Amino acid sequence: MTERAALTGPRLGFWALGGFGTGVINTVPAALLLYFCTEILAISPGLAALAVLLPKLSAILWDPIVGGWSDNTRSRMGRRRPFILAGTIGVPLFFILLFSWPYPQGDAAFLPVMLFYLLMTSAYSLFAVPFVAVPAEASPDPVVRERITGWRIGFAMIGVFFGAAAGPFIAEQVGGGRGGYVVMSIVIAAMCLFALTSTFFATPSHFVAPPSGDVAPARARFRAGALIRGAGRFWMLTAVYILQLIGIGAVTALTPYWMVQLAGHSAGETGTALGAMFLATIVTVPLWMRGIARWGANRALIAAAAMFGGAALLLSMPDRVPMLPIYVALGVPFAGIQVAAFALVAHAIHAIPDDREGLFTGIWTAGEKSGLALGAALSGLGLQLGGFISAAPTQSTEAVETLRWLIAAGPLACMVLSLALLVLGNRK
Repeated sequence: MTERAALTGPRLGFWALGGFGTGVINTVPAALLLYFCTEILAISPGLAALAVLLPKLSAILWDPIVGGWSDNTRSRMGRRRPFILAGTIGVPLFFILLFSWPYPQGDAAFLPVMLFYLLMTSAYSLFAVPFVAVPAEASPDPVVRERITGWRIGFAMIGVFFGAAAGPFIAEQVGGGRGGYVVMSIVIAAMCLFALTSTFFATPSHFVAPPSGDVAPARARFRAGALIRGAGRFWMLTAVYILQLIGIGAVTALTPYWMVQLAGHSAGETGTALGAMFLATIVTVPLWMRGIARWGANRALIAAAAMFGGAALLLSMPDRVPMLPIYVALGVPFAGIQVAAFALVAHAIHAIPDDREGLFTGIWTAGEKSGLALGAALSGLGLQLGGFISAAPTQSTEAVETLRWLIAAGPLACMVLSLALLVLGNRK
């Protein structure tokens, strides 16, 4: 790799700033879209769950296509930057439409919400898949890959913190309701546009890549044998990470409900709780990076998942509990899960033959989005089965108890299953 193509110094910072945008654009819908659907638009919880889930599941097909497409692209801008540019334009636009469209009230809003969310997530993939592929192809040195990943995760956690804290706060401060969400969407979109644009200009046009004649045809890359060959550890890590994200997605999506129904606060305090959680994540990212350097990413991932599951169980306490300490306790291991998982997968993708970083990064980001969406969707389905009524002033005792165990026992079970799979995979 030439010096011009190296991600070092200020250029690395400007490139990693895109992580802020992806963190924000992932967190605001994860934290607010289910609540927006049920409490603002009065969509029934079951349909709201589908509106959140189905667009994300489309990533299972779309993200690998984007990754493979970018692997095979040859242009003056390089193979990643054209996609990053398209996502930079599309993501803020569709984010605004998602929260600002004049939807009909009730279940009739289900289809347009799902359509706009599909457009936004599709545009997000155009940016995120090439963006996340960069560390795996940026250097043959694992230390360099971990440093680039660490910078990206650090900015992403700042974005997650900003999205979690600012999204609910802005919406409430300008009056709440639909008007509050319109203002929130415009402010958040402007922030994201700046961050994503920075990444576009900082991404090198060319890393070291094989000549175009040595690149396998796109169809060949999607054959079952090509997807499996040399990628066993990648698939194991993907399954582990999806399970962990289902648990994290459940906590994030159910926090507004927990805040009102169990903690006795207003929905606007969701930003305070999630802000505390993600601030703890930001602060502890460097500590987890040091721990990974000393003890390895695998051990760090095991420790982080166990800590998150234990902290989530505290949300089931019967009396009103101190909000901030619990969410801080959730934020510390969340940092470890992010840094360790992405460090492990960057090494796993780099080790896969045939220059397929984009393809496998697309599969990984599809799993990432699907995991978070499944957490929110399963939460919505659980609320429906537990008797939760959208936009009702009060909820039944059964509905409240269902909420209590969904937000606590569900994430714990996901973490336990992920650890069992990780330990089993490491023995092979």
